This record gives sequence, C-alpha cells and structure tokens, in this order.
Amino acid sequence: MSVKPDQAHWAVPNAEPEGQDFEHKAELWELVQGGYLFQVAKLVDEKSDVDFLVRVDLGETTAAGAFDRAVRIVNTILNISIHNSGGIRPHLAQHGLLCSGQAGSSSFMVSRRETGFPDDHYGAGITTKAIQEHGPRIALALAREELPRFLAAALEVRTTADYPFSRDMALRKPSEADVSSVIPLSDRVVQHVAAHAALAPNDLFHMLGERWAHARWLADVQRAVHMCLLGGGGQDELLNELRRVWFTNNPSRPWILFVADRSGDLLSLCRIESERAWIRRMFASVSDFAKYHALVEYYTAEGVVLEARRRRVRNALAHGNPAAFAVVESVREYAEFLSGSALNLAVESYVEGTEPTATLAKRTDEFTAMQAGQDAASYWRARLTAKASTSADSL
Repeated sequence: MSVKPDQAHWAVPNAEPEGQDFEHKAELWELVQGGYLFQVAKLVDEKSDVDFLVRVDLGETTAAGAFDRAVRIVNTILNISIHNSGGIRPHLAQHGLLCSGQAGSSSFMVSRRETGFPDDHYGAGITTKAIQEHGPRIALALAREELPRFLAAALEVRTTADYPFSRDMALRKPSEADVSSVIPLSDRVVQHVAAHAALAPNDLFHMLGERWAHARWLADVQRAVHMCLLGGGGQDELLNELRRVWFTNNPSRPWILFVADRSGDLLSLCRIESERAWIRRMFASVSDFAKYHALVEYYTAEGVVLEARRRRVRNALAHGNPAAFAVVESVREYAEFLSGSALNLAVESYVEGTEPTATLAKRTDEFTAMQAGQDAASYWRARLTAKASTSADSL
C-alpha cells in the first residue's frame, strides 16, 4: 500500500507519458488519462477534486468485493490517524479499480461539509501530517493481516464517539445528547478491546484505571504550562522564546526537562493569580518525587471515585434512567481516557505484531522509574546521558 498525502497535485499531471517518472506512474495514467478521474487544478482560482492519493494492492484476488475491501483499509488508516491527531476527513472520495493493470470500475462519492469550515486548510494539513506519521506503519500491518474483528468494532465505535467533537463539526455546538453518548460508547470501546485481547472487561477496566493517576499528572503539568503561555504582562520576548520551544515540532529534549529548567521563567509569565500556587506545585512535582507522589495519591483516589461514578452513569444511560447532565459531564474525561488508552494500546499491539494482553499490561519506563522513587527530571536526564554515551561509543 502507498499513501501519498502531499503528492496528488504533482503526481496526477506527471502521470502523462512525458511527465517525470515516479512509482506506479503507469497505473495512475491508466486511471486519469480520460480526464474525468482525480482531476487537479491547473489555475490558481480553480479547486482540485483530489488532495491525496492512496494505492491499495490487494494482490491476487477477485474483482468482486475488491472496492469494499480497499475502502475498509483506507478508512482504517484515516480513522486511526484522525483519532490520534485530529484533522478533518476528506469530503470528496473517488476510486478507480485496476485489474491486471487494466482500468475497471470507478465512482465518485460526495458529502457536503455543512458544519465545518468551508476551506479548512489547517485541518487538512493536520490530516496530511497524521497520515504521513501513522499511515505507513498501519499499511504494513494491514498488508500482513486484516484488522481483527473486535478491534475494527472498537475503532468504529470510537470514531462515532469522536465525530460530534471533531473539526468537521466545529460550527455546531455539541448537544447534551452528544456528551452523554460518550459514556456508553467509551464503555463499548473497552468491551470490544477486552474481547480482542481475550480479557474479562472488568480486568481491562482495572488495568486501564491504574494508568489514570500518572497520565492525569502529565496532563496537568502540560495544562500548567499552557496557563503560563497565555500571554500578557509585557514580556513578549521571553514569551515568544518559550512558545517557540514548547510548540516546536522537533524538540531538542523531552518536554519535561523544559518544564524543570524553565519553571521560573514560566511562572514569571503567569497572569492567573488564583492558579499560581497550583501551577507552582505542578512544576515542583517534576523535580521533587515527594510532591509527585502526593499528587499521584490524590489522582488515584480521584480515579476510584470517577470509576464508580462512570459505572453508575453508564448503567443509567444504557437503561434509560435519569442522570443529571452535570454528573454525566464530570466523568466524560475519565471515560474518554479509558477508551482512548484501550484503543491506542490495542492498535499499537496490532501494528507491532505483539500480544495485545502484554501490551495492555505493559507500563512505560518512565512510569516504572517514578513508581520506584525517581523524579521525572532525574529520569529523563539519566536517559539523555545514557543515550549520549551510547552514541559516543558507537563512533
């Protein structure tokens, strides 16, 4: 399978015999030489019918059902990529079928973007980068074997739950029904992943719940940084410097070390006085294990409460019993964490070809080190030192 999210506008014109050579050029020319499929703009004020191309090689098979199978493969790549990174879905889909190098059937499918931005170039860019990052690995896994049934079901449910809150629906405020639906749908995702991994659902919920405290701490540290980078206060030069480092696509070191080393500068930019004590505490926990441990104990107790509340809310919604919307909303983040973690770990095990149970039970080296009493900053500095030493030895 070939995924080329940024080459359609170049590849289609060059598919002509006199154009530049590239992989699978002859196949593309067979499809576009009639001039009605995969049209691209020739003038600046024109719009293209195609933004990216995906080639799916089904090997030796029959033409019957080939298109449906290829669509499932492409949708798997899109759904996983957009779930991980955001972005928007394509709203014009075209396909052409080649059998033994000869053009077969073709079709055009259009869906209007009623509630999204009319020209969301930023969202399209996010999608492009997501496909570039995740597409090749997923394509290799799909070439090895089809997406397992329960994992495919989990991805479908998660995609349904994400849609009301996606960029495609940006101009439509999610309703209470949209928010409420997250709880039972997230529960269903975990149930499907449990079936895929041959685990009892309650065992998987427990395994995922154990990840909550550390993940919540990481998210809160990042949230504290964002509060400091809101701006204001007349320190534009320092603010711009810190923003460049924080939002760079190619960081020179782990973000946790940026927080540890620049916490004083970040606090000097903070304009939310009511949150300053909390932000200082979060920054201190990066380099002080005792403060980290106290926060994790709090988050662990919070997780126990949220899990019990989530189960009650899920049962109420599933059986049509009344549930206060404020209570429903209070467990949405936790429910999304459970389902998102379950799906991401299961997909990772599928892509890597590892046992799903082992992947779901595995903890990161950072988590293990911090549970053993090491603070985050010391752990990452030790890793960087070991990496530099290894690189020096290899030279």
